[in-house]
Amino acid sequence: MLTSFMATKKKRTTRRIQNRLPQTDQSPIALARAIDQRISSRLYAVSAGRCQFKGCNKDVTVHSLTRQAATLGEKAHIVAFKEDGPRGRQGRRPKDVNDISNLMLLCRECHRLIDTRPQDYPRELLERFKHEHEERIRRATAIGPERRSAIALFQAPIRGQRVAISEDQAVSALFEQQRYPANKPVTIDLNGLVGASEDDAFLAQACGQIDRAVERLFAQGGDLEAVGHLSVFAIGPIPLLAYLGGRLSNKVPITLFQRHRDSEDWTWKSNGPVVSYQVECLQDRGRGSPVALVVALSGDVKLDALPEPIRAASTVYRISLGGAVPNPTFLRRPQDLDGFKCALFEALGTISLAHGLVEEIDLFPAVPAPIAVLCGRERLPKVHPRFRVYDYDAAAGGFNYKLTVQ
Repeated sequence: MLTSFMATKKKRTTRRIQNRLPQTDQSPIALARAIDQRISSRLYAVSAGRCQFKGCNKDVTVHSLTRQAATLGEKAHIVAFKEDGPRGRQGRRPKDVNDISNLMLLCRECHRLIDTRPQDYPRELLERFKHEHEERIRRATAIGPERRSAIALFQAPIRGQRVAISEDQAVSALFEQQRYPANKPVTIDLNGLVGASEDDAFLAQACGQIDRAVERLFAQGGDLEAVGHLSVFAIGPIPLLAYLGGRLSNKVPITLFQRHRDSEDWTWKSNGPVVSYQVECLQDRGRGSPVALVVALSGDVKLDALPEPIRAASTVYRISLGGAVPNPTFLRRPQDLDGFKCALFEALGTISLAHGLVEEIDLFPAVPAPIAVLCGRERLPKVHPRFRVYDYDAAAGGFNYKLTVQ
């Protein structure tokens, strides 16, 4: 009994002495495991309630099946709570591991992934995921209501092959232009015509579908009338793109987008050389002759590539890249579309001065999709000649007439 009493007394004395010692060796890192509710709420806010793992973006505020509201997100540490945890020894540890700068909002699946495979998801990568997600949310929420835009997706089969446009990529490209979708995109889908030969019947059916779709798009009382802006994402044969452009009213502001081959997305670039255009006359058959316009931008079109009747009788003008070789990737910035509009008007003005009133122009385009749309849209029906649009097909012997934009 005496021995037990003395041992207990010694422990109490030791604890009192330790409590009086200065705490100079205490770790500066806060180790409270619970995350403050204010931090948790702020994390949900800056992430817009979505998983911050790049490419996931899952809504963690509702149950995926029942759609009932719930807080299903997990607050994941970038640098682990403990040093021997995932990324716990990567770089200097934060003073407070529960600070919002060290937390990501993740769905359960992504949280498990980054913590079971920390070698694949190091600290620097996760910090970049977090920053990019929060910056995207910041930009999206900074866009005012006047920056809404209706979205039209036009997809038509090319050489018998289906094409598709990603709605997610379209919306992302829209955000980069400081706009956001007014509603679900309107899709003009001609893929149902795949397999049909691109003959007159095919083109007539395709043009009819475009007519009906555009009529619905511009209907009185529709989204476009309320929003007052349209964003167009289009892939298809060049003649149909030009026809689509001719049906799009120039009374409503329109932004056209280009699918870029290098990044395989629709987001306009902010860098790159300024594109210049030049207008020239390749062949002059005199006033009163038929007129042809070659637009050689994504590929070169030489005079001898044109149909023999055109070479024999027509005056031929050409729009080409100034000081650059035609190539499919030249179009990178939206400003380069504006430059093309100026070049097109210069060409049409030159033709008018040299030839007077011309009823129609044979158009030979080798251009990216948005420029094909512009060719149709920027033509003023009461001022400019009709465009007889040709398309190049090596298997069909070169350029062949397809349709008229009027």
